[in-house]
Amino acid sequence: MVVYRDRNALVFMRQPIAVELDQTVEIGHSYAFPSFRFAVSTEGPLPGEMGGGGGNELVDAARLGSHLRLRTWRRGDWFMPLGMKTRKKLSDFFTDEKVPRFEKERIPILESDDAIVWICGRRLDDRFKVTHSTQSIVRLEYSPTIPA
Repeated sequence: MVVYRDRNALVFMRQPIAVELDQTVEIGHSYAFPSFRFAVSTEGPLPGEMGGGGGNELVDAARLGSHLRLRTWRRGDWFMPLGMKTRKKLSDFFTDEKVPRFEKERIPILESDDAIVWICGRRLDDRFKVTHSTQSIVRLEYSPTIPA
């Protein structure tokens, strides 16, 4: 058992906190990790459906690069949260969202050619969103298998 202080609370946890993740992922495949499942699939244009939310997101396939990778966050990481046109550090995003320190270490980050695409289950990067001019869509699915 491990005890962590987070803001004004003590958090008791049974499992180790640190989870190192660095996994190449490919479109058309599903992956099972100890604490979550992840899938990437292609779809045709979906009229009227512009985004996902939560554990599912839709991204513009043309904006994705050739190398997709799931990893844990690193200091200095930044992205452009959906709806914003300016950069935001992940550390600031996690603070604003009140994500506990021990939890942010376990949130998978999807990146494409070194650009963050999605903070899985949290927020999509605005640069990868589906627009009316999107021709091909990639569906991202994230499902925790143990409570975060």
